[in-house]
Amino acid sequence: IEVSPTLRHETLPVAGWIPAGGMRLKLPTIPAAAIEPNIRVVTSRSTAALVRTWAAGLRDDAHPFWGPMLGRAIAAAVAIRYGFADSDWPDAREVIEATLQKAGKYQDHDGNFHFLAVDDERYDRPPNLMLTAYSIQGLDFLESLGYGVSADIVQSARSALAARLNDQQLVQRIGANRFVAEEVAFAASVTGAVPIGTLDTLWSAHDRLSWSGRARLARILSTRLLKTTETNALVDALRHAGPRRGMSRSIGAGSDPEWPFETAMLDQCVVLDTLRDLDHAEDAAVLRAEYQHGFMDLYCGGESAMDSQTRAQCLMAFANPSPAPSPTDSSIHVEMSMPGASTRLEIAHGQSMATWSHALSRRPSELTAHTDADANDPISLVAEVGYDIDARASAPAAVGFQLERHYSVIREHAWKEISAMGVREGEWVRVSLRLSTSRMRYFVAISDDLPGGLRAVDLELADGADLELPKGSNGGSPWFAERDVDDRHARFFSEQVPPGVHEIHYYARATHAGRYAALPAVGELMYGSASVSRTPSATLLVAPAMP
Repeated sequence: IEVSPTLRHETLPVAGWIPAGGMRLKLPTIPAAAIEPNIRVVTSRSTAALVRTWAAGLRDDAHPFWGPMLGRAIAAAVAIRYGFADSDWPDAREVIEATLQKAGKYQDHDGNFHFLAVDDERYDRPPNLMLTAYSIQGLDFLESLGYGVSADIVQSARSALAARLNDQQLVQRIGANRFVAEEVAFAASVTGAVPIGTLDTLWSAHDRLSWSGRARLARILSTRLLKTTETNALVDALRHAGPRRGMSRSIGAGSDPEWPFETAMLDQCVVLDTLRDLDHAEDAAVLRAEYQHGFMDLYCGGESAMDSQTRAQCLMAFANPSPAPSPTDSSIHVEMSMPGASTRLEIAHGQSMATWSHALSRRPSELTAHTDADANDPISLVAEVGYDIDARASAPAAVGFQLERHYSVIREHAWKEISAMGVREGEWVRVSLRLSTSRMRYFVAISDDLPGGLRAVDLELADGADLELPKGSNGGSPWFAERDVDDRHARFFSEQVPPGVHEIHYYARATHAGRYAALPAVGELMYGSASVSRTPSATLLVAPAMP
């Protein structure tokens, strides 16, 4: 029986710029159940510290879905480009190669990409416009850095998007449905070949788009000779998207339920990247520097507020232009201290960053930092407080929606809900995951690790003569049509879940008597503002079979 790890690693980040007079960062509170808390500080010229932290976040993202998988490959490529892969990510190249080899498994025969691998025998999933657009963008980015991307896969995806952009029924929905408008703007920005009617419809609805949506629309318009007026109007709006506060500009987060993927960090990254290419005003460089300073203000909200696509989008934005330090950069020093520890770091000539790690007390207070850098040489700092949590003792959590887990066995020819302590060796077990949400949710992933002693069973492949299953032995909610269940994990995915209670089921046989830990099941949104729910952990007791 394979033994799964029970420790879950968590991080709490804080960030800021080190001004001439130094800075004080209040460190986050560590949970009472934290194991071996520590702090890792990265200081850098410009925003390299953020890039390294974003890349680490994607490196540690273990989701098996295509979107996060592509994000990991993008992060690995950026880590190699910045020069910290050898220390932070030794197998970065292998991650990229494995992702590119698997890409075709997540693409259907029409060219659309899907979060779970496509099974042609049971293929019935609707096309995913946003994921397909992101896939083209990410694969193009990897190809631009010299990695071997399949031209057939990318061309097939482009053809799929082109067909959708010519779909008049879809185009007619742009003005009335912001979700559709944002998806079409994203798709159009990566294909290039946009029908003029679709482009005009997008322009008429541009005021409803997020700032990242408007930035993408500006890129499309900039390629059309007759759209100079519209392009200039959008670029001017993007310049003032974030109000100026001192030396920085930060874009506020939107809250429109029609487009739940809108985040301030994503908007900031896409707007900055677009201004870098399209803003040619005299003060363009100064304005971009203000937006760069604004990232630290946004990032203090925490890593958990960044989904995988936002991190990947930001990494692609900061990988262009070349991140190599300037030959004129002089050596600088950063002095840091906190109760019980201090250090002096050097960012040498030709280097972009330096790091420091130290164990933490249970009640850290603050971190102070000073630098001898010139006032015109911005130095950033990202401090991550990290620790392990024993998932067997973790408390349930519900942010945005609620997830519950229940076990049932067959009693008197019917499924009967029992405690996890009431299973007997040889019995069929139905595991039910019940999601409750008060409003529409998009791109919802639910995962549950099977405890030892249970072996998953596919009802469609099970021998009907083995057991006459009770009525109601099905997969549950049709909203979670994408599912992947094996002997280690049960994973479910839905592009949209309406308000209400949704129950999904998977089935297993109790094959080994014993006492096993059932780690929390997790439900989370793959994109947009952080929403996550965890069930309580449980102990599964499988009693020996009746003689």
